[in-house]
Amino acid sequence: MHLPSLLLLLLTPYLTTSIPSPPKKPFANVKNKVLNFFSNKPPPRACPSFNFGSGDSSSSVERSTAPYDIAGLHRFEWVIDRVLARSSAPYYRCRDGDQHITSDTMTYLKRQSINHVISLNVEANNKTISDTLRRGKIDYTPIPVGDFHSPTFADLNTAFEAFRAHRSGRTLVWCGYGHGRTGTLVVALLMYLEHHKPKPKFFGQADYRKYHVETAGQVQVLDRLQAELTRRRTQDKGRDKGNGKGNDKGNDKGKDKGKDKGRLKPKTKL
Repeated sequence: MHLPSLLLLLLTPYLTTSIPSPPKKPFANVKNKVLNFFSNKPPPRACPSFNFGSGDSSSSVERSTAPYDIAGLHRFEWVIDRVLARSSAPYYRCRDGDQHITSDTMTYLKRQSINHVISLNVEANNKTISDTLRRGKIDYTPIPVGDFHSPTFADLNTAFEAFRAHRSGRTLVWCGYGHGRTGTLVVALLMYLEHHKPKPKFFGQADYRKYHVETAGQVQVLDRLQAELTRRRTQDKGRDKGNGKGNDKGNDKGKDKGKDKGRLKPKTKL
């Protein structure tokens, strides 16, 4: 066998092996994964076969003995300790209309010293809910928003004004399940609070996930709110600068000129 033929025979396995694809750029898909985390069309919520605190002994799932679950306020937690809390609507299972208030609910709210509730439940204007809370001397701010939808800017402003009016007390936010709509409002309230600080915190995708924002539409509303608050701060700083606020040296200089007015200047030696 000739040498070229022998070499060709030996190299055939290597020549027929597919050329490996070039290595992917590190973190190339991270951005897409983050953006895709918030769905445009989330699936409908699954209805569990049990209800915490309902006393349904037929359930195969052990009944929760957590006080907030017995009260129907599932996933209750403090966002700002003793100031702002969040939870599900009372006794929510899988539909906003599941909400109802019992004596256990009112007892738990009283123990937590909640004196204000903001509801984003689509049936927030339910008269039984509002009357029961108000009889218990708990103020109620209804802002109806559909499941997986977003509060409007007007809704966010209404919620913040109500929250601010109760800053001396404790506010609870709920919607249905207690994630998407509630999470959106919670982040918005935190943005409003940060807006008045010298160095406001910037809220990003990781914060949205932390507070259980669910949909791309909710993310968009929060991004727009943050951009608007940033624009206002920039505008206010420009206005203050134009009015001479914050320029102590300039003000002191002006005051000194006023003090020196009328005084004889010392003669300069030649």
